Amino acid sequence: MDYSIIAKSYDELYGEEQRNKLKIIKKHIPNESFLLDIGCGIGIAKEFFPNSIGIDHNFSLLNDVCCSGEYLPFKDKSFDSVICVTVLHHIKDLDKTLKEIRRVGKDYFAFSVMKKARNFSYIIEKVKEYFNVVEIEEEKDIILIEHVK
Repeated sequence: MDYSIIAKSYDELYGEEQRNKLKIIKKHIPNESFLLDIGCGIGIAKEFFPNSIGIDHNFSLLNDVCCSGEYLPFKDKSFDSVICVTVLHHIKDLDKTLKEIRRVGKDYFAFSVMKKARNFSYIIEKVKEYFNVVEIEEEKDIILIEHVK
């Protein structure tokens, strides 16, 4: 989907759905956590994690930093937490992105994967290769959480 077409109405179309996922994720990540939001879109995660930086590759949705998850412009272990909400099915090089997420994060990682994504099983398997996650059932997604501590 070309999100630049719906950028102005994204919150109306998907905001409530994204907030429901973020409410679940917030239960597993400390409030004071310095957080990176991969695929931040319009920045909904900032409502839940004010001490965060968001990246997105789409200028139309962009909230903070424009870049790809495959090449994160941050030092190793820069963030206490990294989240990636309903994004992994858009990623071209999943291995590279997951390695980058692992590299820049320290203690908490959270991913949500759309159950109806055509490559759902593949994405879940790949995340489990890089992260020791627990699965949480959500209405439209499976949420995967890892606590390193």
